[in-house]
Amino acid sequence: MKNTHSAMEEPMFKEKKYKLLWVLLFGTGVFNVCDYFLTLKAIGMGYEEANPLVDGILHTPLFPITKLLIVPALLVLIWFLRKRVGKRVMLYAWTVFIAYFSLMIYFGGIFLS
Repeated sequence: MKNTHSAMEEPMFKEKKYKLLWVLLFGTGVFNVCDYFLTLKAIGMGYEEANPLVDGILHTPLFPITKLLIVPALLVLIWFLRKRVGKRVMLYAWTVFIAYFSLMIYFGGIFLS
C-alpha cells in the first residue's frame, strides 16, 4: 500500500484537528518576534510601552530573553501539552493569536501613518 501522507502530516499532524492549532501557535510565535522588533522601533520613535509588565523589563536583558526565548518556549510547551489541555487549548490559542494580530494592526497604524 502506498503512503499518501506528506512528511509534515506524519506524526505531528496525525490528528487533523491539531493542524489549526499548529498554525495558530506558529503565527503567534511570528507575531511575537515581530512585536519585539516593532516595540524597539516604536520606543526609538518616542512612543511609550503600553503593557506595564513589559515596560518594567523593556530596557533590561530580560526583555529579549522573554520575547525571543521564553515566549517561543511556552508555545512549544503548549504544543506538547495540547492533549492534556484538551479543547480549551484552541480557545487560548485563538485568544492570543487575535490579540497579537490586533497588535500588528496597531503597529501598522503607527508605522504607516
